[in-house]
Amino acid sequence: FRNTRAPWAYLPSARQDAGDFLHDKADGRFWEKGGCIMYDKRIGMSEMDREWIRALPKVELHCHLDGSMRLDTIRDFLAEMTMDTDGSKLPENDDAARALLQAPADCASLDEYLKRFDLPVQCLQTAGHLKKAAYELVRDAAAENVVYLEMRFAPALSVHPGLGMDEVIGSVVNGMQEGKRDFGVYGGVILCGMRHMDPKINIQVAETAGRFLGKGVCGVDLAGGEADFPPEIHRDMFKKAREMGIPITIHAGECGSSENIRTAIQMGASRIGHGIAAKGDPSILNMCRDQHVLLEMCPTSNLQTKAVNDLSDHPMKDFLSEGLYVCINTDNRTVSATSMSREIELAMEKMGLGRMDIWNMMAYAADAAFAPEDIRRKIHVKLEKFKEKTLTSEM
Repeated sequence: FRNTRAPWAYLPSARQDAGDFLHDKADGRFWEKGGCIMYDKRIGMSEMDREWIRALPKVELHCHLDGSMRLDTIRDFLAEMTMDTDGSKLPENDDAARALLQAPADCASLDEYLKRFDLPVQCLQTAGHLKKAAYELVRDAAAENVVYLEMRFAPALSVHPGLGMDEVIGSVVNGMQEGKRDFGVYGGVILCGMRHMDPKINIQVAETAGRFLGKGVCGVDLAGGEADFPPEIHRDMFKKAREMGIPITIHAGECGSSENIRTAIQMGASRIGHGIAAKGDPSILNMCRDQHVLLEMCPTSNLQTKAVNDLSDHPMKDFLSEGLYVCINTDNRTVSATSMSREIELAMEKMGLGRMDIWNMMAYAADAAFAPEDIRRKIHVKLEKFKEKTLTSEM
């Protein structure tokens, strides 16, 4: 990590071009007319802080495409796919639809949380659907001033006899690149191997990522049920990724195992998805700090999957105080009914983080982004300008 800390300037044109994005100051709700609820409940904090958060140039590194699709888009895709069949459909009533797509307040575990992906994955089985979903995610991110976004998805879940892996990945890349053109959001696509799949399939994912590296794809990941499938099962996937020079992030430490974090780092991960289990393990904390490993943390999701029992117990603030590199993310905008703005508000209100803490996390994310140096530099310039305007008195 460089010592310079800074990111992206506010992009008013991106917010305006995003169109249908609404903000209700009466109750703090954000939503799209397309149906993707992004922020559902007002948090008790000052309007000045809320305005600061809205203007903050945001960097998001951990956002799943299938978990962040708009409600109306999922409904339309399913209706289109099942026109002549008795396949799955989404209820017309939005509350009933959300019950199928969003994790409940009493979600018991990561496994229950992951069940909310069944319908979205069914939708991502054509090139057009993949492209549109990626484009809309960029649009939604731009609407809350995300200036750099890395979206991730598992291409193998969309491969079938009529759609090969190259076309699957190319469709998402095209959607993201069109989003960049229209809304000014830089970013890249991370390809996920799935823990429950045959390791040979995940090796293919890494090999395909190598062909797309620098052409829209920026890294690889391992996702899915961590408790039953530890990372070492897929060691060969990451061996292939290292050989091809592909940046690596791995979901680890979401289900209580700090050893999974150690294994992930040993397999080449420079970033860890979640990493909650590092709490209370000095050797893992030292390993992350010494090797400048970034922890991609997602407060609402971490609460829903029971990685933490209460946001007041979330280790984000402690990790920052201990000199670890941490960033804040949505994980799944639809499944967790959240947005970057909401996650930041929760971190400030429920965890006691200040504006400088939030700014530092954006800077850490910019440092660790799987992006070319010139893009990271542009993000840092914008962050520094924002800090000079809004945080001078706190430095």
